[in-house]
Amino acid sequence: VTPNTAPVATITQPAAGSRYSAGQQVVYAGSGSDGEDGALPASRLTWQVDFHHADHVHPFVPAFSGASG
Repeated sequence: VTPNTAPVATITQPAAGSRYSAGQQVVYAGSGSDGEDGALPASRLTWQVDFHHADHVHPFVPAFSGASG
């Protein structure tokens, strides 16, 4: 048990509800903050891209940490 709060992540790009077309470049960005540590650096964010297709998912970009892209 800890009195700490969970960090909060915010995805700023792409906009909510955006759709992808084959061959389109996807720009992604976000930020994170922690009640105890304040703003989190990009190195503390982890990104992963999954392609949802019909009723299944294709892993597209495996999880990695670092800056937006």
